[in-house]
Amino acid sequence: TERQRKWFASVRASLEAGTGRSLDQWREVMKTCPETGHRARLGWLKAEHGVGVNYGSTILAARAPEGEPGW
Repeated sequence: TERQRKWFASVRASLEAGTGRSLDQWREVMKTCPETGHRARLGWLKAEHGVGVNYGSTILAARAPEGEPGW
């Protein structure tokens, strides 16, 4: 829905302020993630970097290969 699109856009826009890293920096961090599954990657982001689910999902969606579902 339009409301969801706006909310997801606001999460993405506040990523750097909320986490201290830009999306490009998070893409580099994710190259070091040993996990392969979505939930495992979210768990790793939380355990290693203190990133919550919303920011974590935003990071993973931006890193997902073309054609792989994001949200």
